[in-house]
Amino acid sequence: MRLELLLVGVIALGTATAARAQFTQYSPPGGVSEDEESMKDALTRLMEQARWNVGPVKVEPWVGLGRITYFKDLFPQRAGNQSDLTISAGAGFTAFMPIGTRVLLAGHALPEYRWWKEYDKRNRWNGKFGVGAFSDFGRVRLDVRTFTAREPWYVGYDNEVPIDVRRQGARAESEVRLLSRLSLFASGEQIDWRYSDDDLDDPSAPRLTTLDRDERRVSGGILYRLGNRTTLMFGQERSETDFRVSTYNQSNRGTAPMIGLTFAGARVEASARFSEYNLKPKEGSRFSPFDGRTGRAKVVWRFSELSRLSFYGTRALSFRFGGTDYFQFTRVGTAFHFPVGHRLRASVFGETGTHDFLVAGRGSEDVRVYGATASIKLRQRNALSMRWERSSYRTEGIAQNRSSSRFHFGFDFGLGSAVVW
Repeated sequence: MRLELLLVGVIALGTATAARAQFTQYSPPGGVSEDEESMKDALTRLMEQARWNVGPVKVEPWVGLGRITYFKDLFPQRAGNQSDLTISAGAGFTAFMPIGTRVLLAGHALPEYRWWKEYDKRNRWNGKFGVGAFSDFGRVRLDVRTFTAREPWYVGYDNEVPIDVRRQGARAESEVRLLSRLSLFASGEQIDWRYSDDDLDDPSAPRLTTLDRDERRVSGGILYRLGNRTTLMFGQERSETDFRVSTYNQSNRGTAPMIGLTFAGARVEASARFSEYNLKPKEGSRFSPFDGRTGRAKVVWRFSELSRLSFYGTRALSFRFGGTDYFQFTRVGTAFHFPVGHRLRASVFGETGTHDFLVAGRGSEDVRVYGATASIKLRQRNALSMRWERSSYRTEGIAQNRSSSRFHFGFDFGLGSAVVW
């Protein structure tokens, strides 16, 4: 029980204090922080359901047909449709080893093979690997973790071409409780992003490696708790990005004051976090200075344990592929999760937003995204999952607009959970 509380507390600490990237190349539609919520739930469940004990180590295996995806148009910005089918399958494990009652060591190794029907030069081994140490010494909590992963992703919000991206790095987070309601927090993170030119089958397009970059962020501040439900956060963040290819150098650095709020009621949950960034180019960079606000917010209304309605919004920056500039994207949306009978869990979502480009003469782009998900429990541990989404883009001054559709299908064999950090 002590270890389960330790794990939940440390992950909650990461949710409250982890540095938020002011630049975001892509995140799946349907919500702004579902990954954080599922991380807490999945790690708690994993501790409770670990199947094997190897001495002091608890091991949870994982086997799954993780991803079957059909792309109606693999390259939406080209003329005509280039459809394709990709399948991923893998096997691995997550392991936990407690050291006393205050320290927990954990690691995961989840290799996965990805196969393409038409674009077979993309066939390759991907995977996610990491180790971490989670500790709780009463007034002091500390979370240190490293990771490396190659996983399916997309070029960016303005160019939704599926690719595989490699990221590796480390993250450290801490909280020191000074008083019953007042705490200090600090966090630091480095992530290196690497792309493969083989993933873009277009000789006329810029190389994907122009997006290779190293990102570093540090932040710190105070947390003040108003009772058991509300927490206020005030802090400062510093970021630095170094691009690897000088021709498309968008290296920058900057600082930002930040403010946040979380509320967890019996039926209503809410959170918001905003940063006022001042970003400047580094020496030799073609980055345009930025002074503005980024952030995200959400409100969730729970009708029952399995039924909830959420409203969310986000504003961030994204590097433009094939250019030396970036754009600001703003999106707001809503999602409704609900059960259908005892075995089916479903959701529908819709988003609208804009991409505001900085290039002279290029107007803004309106974005509409909608979709649905379903998860069907077949047996005690077996489940089917499906996801469909459609995106459409309308750019000022351009007669021909673009749209794309994707259908994802997955099967969980019932052997464990692929939980990562």
